Formats: sequence, C-alpha cells, structure tokens
Amino acid sequence: MISKESFKVLRKQGLAEGRYPNLFVSFKVADTVGQKADYIRNKGLDDDICKQLIVKALEKMGEASKQDLMEILEKALPEVLSENQKSKKVSNFLQAMKKDGLIAARGTNRYAKWYLV
Repeated sequence: MISKESFKVLRKQGLAEGRYPNLFVSFKVADTVGQKADYIRNKGLDDDICKQLIVKALEKMGEASKQDLMEILEKALPEVLSENQKSKKVSNFLQAMKKDGLIAARGTNRYAKWYLV
C-alpha cells in the first residue's frame, strides 16, 4: 500500500485514480500496458449509462425492486466498491431519477418497487 502523499502525487501526474485507499491506475497507464478492460471494471460505467440501464430494465420489467436493479447494474458498477457502497450508489441513482421525475416507487424501504413515470 502506498501513502496518501504518494497517491496525491500520482493523481496529480495523471497516473492514478480513485479515492484513497481504493485506488487504481489511470486510463493513460491502463492503455499503455494493455489493461483497458481492467480499468473499465475498476472505474465502472458512466452514471448516465447506469441510469439508462435502469430505464431499459424498467421498460422491460414494468417494475423492479432495488435488489433487482442492483443485480442488473452489478457489472456496470466499479469493482473497487464494497457491497454497501454499491447499494448506496444505486440508491443515489434511484433518488436522483425520482427527483428528475423519471421514476417513482410503490411501497417503502426494501419493499419498494420502482417504475417509470
């Protein structure tokens, strides 16, 4: 493991990304060493793409629980996140989409079913 100071230097040089201590090499490094796929798995897909996946899933399924959506997004979320962090990220997506008027929920808490508005 490297120190926070070393990580800050690597980040400024564009060689590392992430949040300390969950760091990974930047795209520039991954591209140079032929590890672009690993970079994408570590970085995860763009938030907009994840939201589009949620919309597509709800179009097909009609409604889905958060757990269903987490399973759908599993490969799209960064591998460096813990299960709790992934759960929180999906919750943040759902709440942002709800605030934007794209989706709504029936029920509460873990029993909520999400659907398109």
